[in-house]
Amino acid sequence: MKFLMLVLDGLGDRPDKRGRTPLEAAKTPNMDSLAREGMTGLVDPIRPGIVPGSDTAHISLLGFNPYEVYMGRGPYEALGAGLTLKEGDLCFRTNFATLESRTNKIEDRRAGRISGNLSELEKAINDIKLPCNFEFKQTVDHRGVLVLRGKKFSDQITSTDPHKTEVPIRKCNSLDKSKESVSSASIVNKFSDLAQKALEECKLNAERKRDKLPPANALLLRGAGVYHENSTVEDAYGIRGSCVAGTAIVKGVAKSMGLEIINVPGATGGADTDIKCKLDFALKTLETRDFCLINIKATDNFSHDGNFKGKTEMIEKIDAKLGGIVRETNKNLVVAILGDHTTPCSLKAHSGDPVPLVIKGPTTRVDLSRGFDEKNCMQGGVGRIRGTDLLLILMNLAGKEKLYGA
Repeated sequence: MKFLMLVLDGLGDRPDKRGRTPLEAAKTPNMDSLAREGMTGLVDPIRPGIVPGSDTAHISLLGFNPYEVYMGRGPYEALGAGLTLKEGDLCFRTNFATLESRTNKIEDRRAGRISGNLSELEKAINDIKLPCNFEFKQTVDHRGVLVLRGKKFSDQITSTDPHKTEVPIRKCNSLDKSKESVSSASIVNKFSDLAQKALEECKLNAERKRDKLPPANALLLRGAGVYHENSTVEDAYGIRGSCVAGTAIVKGVAKSMGLEIINVPGATGGADTDIKCKLDFALKTLETRDFCLINIKATDNFSHDGNFKGKTEMIEKIDAKLGGIVRETNKNLVVAILGDHTTPCSLKAHSGDPVPLVIKGPTTRVDLSRGFDEKNCMQGGVGRIRGTDLLLILMNLAGKEKLYGA
């Protein structure tokens, strides 16, 4: 018996003025079928009332306490971008940004969501001379990752990204008085200044200015974290897993936990992601793995945009591709569908509300739920659990949990 954990990012929501959530408004015959023939419940990804990030939520869903193993977002983004990390590397998420030349204040934190071939900008950054080794990689559009290597670093430092415009780039400051923190902040500030100078000289930015487009003439750093190796899912639970996702952060978390990363054609992390291809690849990996974690990001994107209708339609689009998965749950597959966190369209941000969960396999118990949504899941037989409980529940239903005691 194998199992799938299908995570619809930001799935949970709060009722709109009509008293419905997007999941309640959506027509989801396949998910409703799983609920009627299986069992439902609610999950607090970390613990009740805590507002989870996607990174900490996925750590928890993979059976680990994020308060014990979380490294900060930077290392997970770097791993998800395909970089090889060593113990002690200091990692950041980055944005290309636009500075106004006269005031040196941030005009656009994403440089007009710059896209296309940005290899010139990447090379300009990597040609900078620093008192340590480093690697910069542009990932998707304005986003990138930075890894500093070769010294004793500390992540007890502040970001340079102020998360708003019309203000200067922040100086990086140490959060304690340790030598490592002070040194790390100093190197980050030096890098930030040199990156600005290097980007200003790029031909691409001269062309963007000529075309009245925002130049990518600065780099913002945030999510600092020092990489260290943790136990894997196989170490802790004795099972081998895989991950199908379109976003670097989920891939990075999964990779740090020892899951095999499956790169799927058309897995974009957006509304155009190839859902069927992701599901087909996930099922294929179960020939050699015990379970697969699948993440579909677009539901969360619509939530952050406050787009109730778009989120509802995305849920329906996902449901329409689940027929094959539903059929497999009558054979030798246990499936769990849930969110990693609640992202209410009314807030356009994550919240600490629990997320809906449905579990169905060939021999699961059946509760009284008549559909898959927040209201039905409040009354489901799984009850209200924490994220770290889910993996063990699925292992038990798939016959992979060992006897505890005599």
